[in-house]
Amino acid sequence: MTSRILVTGAAGRVGSVVVAGLLAAGRVVRATDLVPVDPGCEFARADLNDAESCARLCGGVDTIVHLAGHPNSRDWTMLERANTAPTRTLFEAAGAAGARRIVYASSVHVVGFEPADVRLHDAMAYRPSGPYGVSKIAGEMLLRLACDCYGLSGIALRICSFRPAPTLARELRTWLSPVDMQRLALAAVDAPMDGFRTVWGLSNNARADVDRGGWAAIGYLPTDDAENYRASLAAAGVDTGIVSEWPRLGGAFAEAPPRP
Repeated sequence: MTSRILVTGAAGRVGSVVVAGLLAAGRVVRATDLVPVDPGCEFARADLNDAESCARLCGGVDTIVHLAGHPNSRDWTMLERANTAPTRTLFEAAGAAGARRIVYASSVHVVGFEPADVRLHDAMAYRPSGPYGVSKIAGEMLLRLACDCYGLSGIALRICSFRPAPTLARELRTWLSPVDMQRLALAAVDAPMDGFRTVWGLSNNARADVDRGGWAAIGYLPTDDAENYRASLAAAGVDTGIVSEWPRLGGAFAEAPPRP
């Protein structure tokens, strides 16, 4: 059980779901975003690129769940400003403040140039599907550095296809439901572990080819299965007999080269 939990990006698609889950579990949440969030939270507006703002955010916080950032952009400058730089500033502030744990929202795109049918496991070499994947790799490396420098523990959640329901054949393998996202975040917050590790963020899909060792290590027990949507997807014209609509794990983001 933890004390105060800081959630960045708390008003976003993932953040709002995670905050709701933490509050339902009785946790004390300090939330930050560009807009106000759930009234059950302690809300603090802050610039994550500013060291003093991050220091104030991290004061009196046991755990940071870092979800803020620009999602799925292919713009290098945007990603450096919105993803990489604030992640470094926040992690340094968390370490200086004596935080116990950082949970970081990484992405499947850190290995998005792998084939669509690849088995997911913790020892995969980085193979990003574009600039967004590179920014998430940078975040994982910054987290590992924070663990080494400050003695805190860190979990990088490699979130796959977070949706209310799967919409594509690809997502019959990679779907992560909102309820399982809540379970994953809570398990990562509470896991009795030291050091750094990665954990794959997807539901208990029958088609998922994933090493579940990371799930066991943090006590993550997903229950939703994308296969329950197969019939409705097929009825809507989705070819559910294929692995993916794209040849690579990162989908459309692994199709075209990034802009210079």
